[in-house]
Amino acid sequence: MSAFHNRYDELDQVREWLTGAQKWVALTGPAGIGKSVLQLELADRLGADFERVLYGSFEGAVPPADVYAELLRQLDVAEDDLPVSDPARIALIRRRCAGSRVLVVLDDVRVAGQFTGLLPALKGCAVLLSCRQKLEALAFHGFAELRLTEFSEDAAVEMVSSMIARTGEPAEVRELVEVCGRLPLALRAAAAYLHTWSEVPMREYIARIRQDGAGGLEVDGEKPVEAILRVTFTELSPAAAQACRLLAFLPGTRFGLCTVTELLGLEEAARDAVLRELERAFVLHREQKRFSWHRLTAQYAESVARAYLVELPQEITRIQTGIVERHARRTIALAKALYPDRELEGPLAAEIPPAEVDAQVARRELDADAVTLREMQALAQRLGRGDLIWQVSHALCRWYYDTNRYEELVDTRRFALSVTEDPLARMVLLNELGHGHEGLGRPAEATAAFEDSLTPARELRHPRYLAACLEGLGLAAEQQGDQSATARRAAEAAGEQSRAADLATEQSAHYTRAAALFAEAEETAAGPTRPRALALYAMHHGRIARKAGDPHTAATKLDEAKCRFTATDTGNLARIRLERARVHRALGERSEAETAYRDALAQLIAADIPDKREEAQSELDALRQELDEQS
Repeated sequence: MSAFHNRYDELDQVREWLTGAQKWVALTGPAGIGKSVLQLELADRLGADFERVLYGSFEGAVPPADVYAELLRQLDVAEDDLPVSDPARIALIRRRCAGSRVLVVLDDVRVAGQFTGLLPALKGCAVLLSCRQKLEALAFHGFAELRLTEFSEDAAVEMVSSMIARTGEPAEVRELVEVCGRLPLALRAAAAYLHTWSEVPMREYIARIRQDGAGGLEVDGEKPVEAILRVTFTELSPAAAQACRLLAFLPGTRFGLCTVTELLGLEEAARDAVLRELERAFVLHREQKRFSWHRLTAQYAESVARAYLVELPQEITRIQTGIVERHARRTIALAKALYPDRELEGPLAAEIPPAEVDAQVARRELDADAVTLREMQALAQRLGRGDLIWQVSHALCRWYYDTNRYEELVDTRRFALSVTEDPLARMVLLNELGHGHEGLGRPAEATAAFEDSLTPARELRHPRYLAACLEGLGLAAEQQGDQSATARRAAEAAGEQSRAADLATEQSAHYTRAAALFAEAEETAAGPTRPRALALYAMHHGRIARKAGDPHTAATKLDEAKCRFTATDTGNLARIRLERARVHRALGERSEAETAYRDALAQLIAADIPDKREEAQSELDALRQELDEQS
């Protein structure tokens, strides 16, 4: 079985470079990604295009002098004629290669000093080197760089299937590919084992890899993936190695810069130096302010970390508890900085001051750290820290809502509800669960959640959440009214007038209930957030009055809401302007409506609300058509 698989596009690209104007090429990427395999395949296929193919390897930290000597031996220099000094060996390589078409393959370069000294001797030669480090020297010396990544899922499945020659296990093959992280060396090791030991159930073998990671990938008693990871970690500085051991206790394989900063506890310059070293070694991958590492790398780092603490399981628990506590505190601090006008429940919210960053930075850090939120919650659950889960979920409710993460909002509320029995927490989470369902357009589920939250709100005599529950019930009632209106229009189109009349009555009842709930919410609102709450309730009340066919009440409530909102609440002010345009149109005030639509459109564009912007543009176009037909 060939070790080469699926790199045909890369093969063509490098061949085009080496046989064209670009003579120096570097294959880069993490250990186990297939650089050496691709090198050997290229050397074999390109052999006919060159007079000589020379091969030197730095594997095992071989000194450059030994590689120079090996190249000279391949150039037919006798052992007794090998020069002693490096400059003399380099000069002799240059003389022997001069005027010839030579391909020099250098494998497993770790540092620039291993190959840069040789470059003067290779002018006129084609050079193909592989490197497991990000090196500036490659670009400096004019190398074309091809960075290899993991196989796609389909390519990985094709490789494994071609090697194991088993049938009827497509789901298991895909699961095997997933646990190996699509890393070519891991896939090859797994496939070789399953090919040789065909009686071993694949699911049993997959479970072993899930448990042991790289340590479960054995080939004749050796562990090739673990071996290359060991070399990579051995070459790290003490600070970078310690960072890996700490990062190993983070849940999952992705994390934000905020989490890394809190975990490492280093000054910015020292933190950045460590992160650059880990990126340089392809241990971490950075995407803006997010980081990730390969699942097998993360598992290996955890095994190393646990080996340091093998007799101290309580120390592992202490470290992980510290991680989730610091993450929770930082997340709540950022949420308070992003929404300074929002009152939060829970002891941490009372204790933690807002982060000393502006709202834009706070949102950026929360967005970057979103990848670890679910994993952090799962870790907190394993540690029995449900108190952290519900407080973080609560702190981020408005952020989930504002960023349209409604499904995540619902999932995180359900998860938090499953790990806490505290009445205050359940009241808060049920209310937020209702808003998540409302955002997803599920009025029945929203009503059930708000009603469940209403009971503890009354028992705890909590006026703010009592008002919030009433607001939610009003929104849900309004949504149900919208559904009835849609059905009524469909019924009318089908000529079912009696059914349409029933639905119209049902819709009117929904809007009447919604109006009553908003009125009750206005009376119940209390505390520092009362002014904004009253603005929201007035806006909602105005909208449902317009839908219920009462444009005069709608105009009054919308104007009241406009006066209550502050100038910084641009999104809601834009929504009010759109509703006011609709009221003008309902009152037959078409000229005023056209002006209001234009103003609303400009405000919706400035506030970046695309769905409402599209509605405003469509309605404005329809109004202009009516005006044209009238004139």
